[in-house]
Amino acid sequence: MIKRESLQIKAWMVLKGISQADIGRELGIPRQNVCAFIKGNRESRKVLNYLIGKGCPKEYLAIPDETHVLDEVAA
Repeated sequence: MIKRESLQIKAWMVLKGISQADIGRELGIPRQNVCAFIKGNRESRKVLNYLIGKGCPKEYLAIPDETHVLDEVAA
C-alpha cells in the first residue's frame, strides 16, 4: 500500500470541482480504479499524470520517481 494523502487529494478535488467519476470517464477507466489509486491501494500512471496535470500538489501523491513522471507529463 502506498502512503498517499487521500483526504488532502479528495479535498483538493472538491475545491477544483473534479470527481472520481469525472477522472474515470476522461481516462476511460473505472471510477473504482481512481478510488483505489487515491487510497494508495493501486498504482496508475494515467491517474497520477492526470492529477499532476490538473495541479494537484505533488506532496499529496507520494510520487516514487518525480523526474520520470514529469517527463511523461511534458510529452
